[in-house]
Amino acid sequence: MVLEFILPIFMELITDPIKQYIVTPITRHIGYAFKCNSKVQTLQDEVEQLKNKQVRLQQSVDDVTRNGEKIYPNVTKWLGTADKDIEEAEKLLQQKEEAKNKCFVGLCPNLKFRYQLSKNAEKKASAIDKLRNEQGLDSISFQSPLKQIVEPSVYSREALPSRVLILNQIMDALRDPNLNMIGVYGMGGVGKTTLAKEVQAKAVEEKLFETVVVVTVSQTLELRRIQAEIADFLGLTFDVEELPGRASQLYKRLENSKVLIILDDLWQKLDLYAVGIPFGDLFKGCKIMLTSRNKYLLSSEMRAQKLFSLEVLGEDETWRLFEISVADAKDPKLHAIAIEVAKKCAGLPLLIQLVATELQNQESYVWNDKLNQLSTFGDEEIYERVYRVLESSYENLPGKEAKSFFLLCALFGQSNIRIQHLLTHTIGVG
Repeated sequence: MVLEFILPIFMELITDPIKQYIVTPITRHIGYAFKCNSKVQTLQDEVEQLKNKQVRLQQSVDDVTRNGEKIYPNVTKWLGTADKDIEEAEKLLQQKEEAKNKCFVGLCPNLKFRYQLSKNAEKKASAIDKLRNEQGLDSISFQSPLKQIVEPSVYSREALPSRVLILNQIMDALRDPNLNMIGVYGMGGVGKTTLAKEVQAKAVEEKLFETVVVVTVSQTLELRRIQAEIADFLGLTFDVEELPGRASQLYKRLENSKVLIILDDLWQKLDLYAVGIPFGDLFKGCKIMLTSRNKYLLSSEMRAQKLFSLEVLGEDETWRLFEISVADAKDPKLHAIAIEVAKKCAGLPLLIQLVATELQNQESYVWNDKLNQLSTFGDEEIYERVYRVLESSYENLPGKEAKSFFLLCALFGQSNIRIQHLLTHTIGVG
């Protein structure tokens, strides 16, 4: 346009003060009306570049989110702002066709509309350019500690008051600021692992600790595995391979944290410092709960400050648990034999659950066979009785594949086996 050529020449002829305070502002505003097309094109270019960056960033966010990572708030805010700016810009861009409309019976452009569109386009393009070049988006996510997933409670105040009582006593001990290590002992099958899970659930529910870690130790001490499982709960990634270095990193992470570490099924002394677990009066935030069959191990070797003995269930509680576990026990035709079978379980929750599982929806002759099997052992042969029931449960597994899978699980020597590990090994053995 003619004005675009005249304005620069006119500006050269005006003195600096007048140019600075009067002419320049007027010229800038006049220019909006005559530079509408270039302003709109600049906005369109900015929108395209912002969309490209938004798509790439959103893809990265989706990838890390699928891996369970948390997104930094500034990244989430940036994506939200980008959505809003793109939407507003596209509404402006839709008006560029209207800018071609003319006024005064079609003799001249609609300068007022072009002025408003040009000015708004410039403002939005500037905002988008600033957003597109915003810093701090190189790191978009972080690993958060694993969410505390706990099993539903199996304790019933009506059915198992003795278990509820000891659970409450343990919780009181964990609240005691003067206690940092407690132990639970009892014979195999009495329910120590179940109690440990109940303590975990209760501690999470009451938010007594930032994190509650449960690790099955088992007969073979695997320090590296124990370290790894604790680190997983804490969201900690080791950047060293040797045990002492990993222990130092774990120790540093735990020393100022309010954490409950439950070490289940201890068979021999465990060097807590070798693992990287701080304990003692200087680390009251980190509390430890141990379970074992061996009272001496907990008291003398691990030096637990307070011990709890987990005994077998009484006859009434045995029957209540059995009745809850197998609905057929209430059948009038099976009630009498059910009572005898329950008694033969000797108050061991493990045995009660195993027998109940085998007898669910079975005919009366299966109940009689099970009673005869359990009756062949004396009261002192409780472990042999458990073994026979386990053997019977194994033999009743449906097919060779199920049995093979069970044996594979048994080789791990722990209860909380990772699915991905099982998948790796099952593929490996065909």
